[in-house]
Amino acid sequence: MKQQLPVLLTCAGMCHEAELAEDIAQSLYQQGKVDKVSVVAITAGSFIHQQKVKEASSIVVFDGCALNCAKLSLDKLAISDVYHFDISKLLQKVSCVGEKPSLLESLQVTQMINHTLFSVLPKQYSLGKGKGASEDIIAIFPCADR
Repeated sequence: MKQQLPVLLTCAGMCHEAELAEDIAQSLYQQGKVDKVSVVAITAGSFIHQQKVKEASSIVVFDGCALNCAKLSLDKLAISDVYHFDISKLLQKVSCVGEKPSLLESLQVTQMINHTLFSVLPKQYSLGKGKGASEDIIAIFPCADR
């Protein structure tokens, strides 16, 4: 049986980009837009977590950097049909390189992710319910410089 909500895996790294990935993931999870699965449990071989991912109707992956550890964890399970976001690349698009992202940069990355998810996920998962993809977003970023 397919999961009703998209499943989200997030980088567990210690860089600023990983912190932002987790902040965005928590925001989506708290809004009821996604269900989260621990990438550490997947990597450790937890059958329950692996099964949840395999049964998911959609899988979203947030990686903090170019190592793409979360995506590689799924590759090892032969799961490649995912919506993958490398937060470091998205931050480069908003001119944030090698430093802690500002609140504005964090919000710009969030908007890019939500715009992409709004356009690719089935309508029952849409993030805007008919509005612009960023209008329904409330985000708190403890990792952002203010």
